[in-house]
Amino acid sequence: YLLNERGLSMAAVRHFGLGYAKPESFGLVNYLRDKGFTDDEMITANLAYQSKTGHVMDRFRDRIMYPIFDTVGNVIAFGGRALNKEDKAKYINTNTTPVFRKSNNLYGYNFARKAHSDHLILAEGYMDVIALAQHGVDEAVATLGTATTKEHAELLFRNAEDVVFCFDGDRAGR
Repeated sequence: YLLNERGLSMAAVRHFGLGYAKPESFGLVNYLRDKGFTDDEMITANLAYQSKTGHVMDRFRDRIMYPIFDTVGNVIAFGGRALNKEDKAKYINTNTTPVFRKSNNLYGYNFARKAHSDHLILAEGYMDVIALAQHGVDEAVATLGTATTKEHAELLFRNAEDVVFCFDGDRAGR
C-alpha cells in the first residue's frame, strides 16, 4: 500500500525487491538472532547498531526499503526512506561494510547492465531509477547519496559509451 501511494506498480516493487521496515526497535534484530546471527554480525552488516544504553537495535525503522545489489545481483546493502516527516534523515543508506562502499556502487546497475544499451542514464536517486524503469527505460542508475566518484565513472563507462546525467533542476541537482 505505501509503495502504491508513491506511484509504484507491483511489478516494479517485485523487480526492485522493495519492502518496508516496521517501526519496531528490535523486530529485525530478534528475527536475525532467532536465525542464529550474532549481534556483532548484525552490527558489521550495518543492519543494527548498539545504542548508548547498550541495546542492539534495528538500524532501519518505519522506512520504505530499497535493496542495493552488486553488479551480479547480490544484495549488499540497503537504503531506507523515512515515512515519518519528523524523522531527521529522509534517506539513510547502509554505511561502509566489508562488502559495500557507496563510492563504488550504483543503484540499479545490475539491472541496467542487462539492458545492453550503449549508454547509461545517471539519475539522482532510487525513485528516479524505478520511475524510468516503469516507463521502459532500463539503463538508468543512481549514486547512493554521494557525489559521483572516480569509481562510479569507471563503473559507468565499463558498459557504456555515453553517460547522460539526468538530475532534478533543484539546488541538489544542479
